[in-house]
Amino acid sequence: MGDSIFGENELKELLDATPEDLQDNGLILYFRCKYERRDELKKTFNQTQQRKIELELDRIEKLRTNFTKHVENAILVGGMTRSRTAWRRFAKDRSLEEKEKVKALLEKDMTPRDRARYSHNLSVLRKVAKWTESSDPLTNTASDEDDKGYGFVVYKVILKKHAEQNLSYDDYHLDTYPVRDVLDKNKKNPLMEPCEKDSIRYFHFPANNMLWVEVSISPVSGDGNP
Repeated sequence: MGDSIFGENELKELLDATPEDLQDNGLILYFRCKYERRDELKKTFNQTQQRKIELELDRIEKLRTNFTKHVENAILVGGMTRSRTAWRRFAKDRSLEEKEKVKALLEKDMTPRDRARYSHNLSVLRKVAKWTESSDPLTNTASDEDDKGYGFVVYKVILKKHAEQNLSYDDYHLDTYPVRDVLDKNKKNPLMEPCEKDSIRYFHFPANNMLWVEVSISPVSGDGNP
């Protein structure tokens, strides 16, 4: 890590709270750090670690925008926005009360460590007191590309026999497909492809999402397994 205005004590506390085998992982440290100090912490990392963080932030933003742009998620997004607005309103009102209590405490005698802690608390409360009730609502900033898979892929595993007389399926193949290809009723849907002779085919969904499973098997005819 390089030099930065990121506090030495804050970095020590962060390392102490992180398992020893993960303390060299810039990505882990970044997301375990307080939100408002992440940019300062990022400056202490080398270029490789900073690039990993940027790629992960880009991936998160893509998943977020893909989720918010679909009509079926509108109820969830609306509920989240209202909850965040209510939380900010409550936090702002509470901060006004707590700010006066902390100011009163700072007028009393206390150890330098306690004074530093209460001074930090007061600075946080002052910031919260200036919040607006806008909750930074989730908005659709995604492109027109339709990606209902939210970055997930479905794995197709095929086990084959080398020859008909073989008793074991010792030939292994693995393919991946976007989730949308398995959910949509189109020619690209791998579930609609016939299973090859002397082979076992297995599809793995990367999440316990029963809606995906139910939608994916709906186009399959009733005369056998896909």
